[in-house]
Amino acid sequence: AEGAPGNEQSGNNSSGFNAFPVGSADGYSGEFSSKGFKALFWTSTAVANTSNLVHNRTLSGGFSEMWTNGNYKQSGFSVRLVKD
Repeated sequence: AEGAPGNEQSGNNSSGFNAFPVGSADGYSGEFSSKGFKALFWTSTAVANTSNLVHNRTLSGGFSEMWTNGNYKQSGFSVRLVKD
């Protein structure tokens, strides 16, 4: 089905957006996690009433949804460049 979770992009990538599940780096220990399973991207939106939290968007293997979470600015996530 179009948009179904999976790695076969020829049959389920109607948007043309590609993301590689490189995981993330913990902001304090520097340890990587979720490599091969999740792709996490920074947003430019701070979490309300905080000075050290920023929203990120998460894509996770096996799921068709995208989540928004708040994480510490020290964390290591991917950056998505958007061309105007």
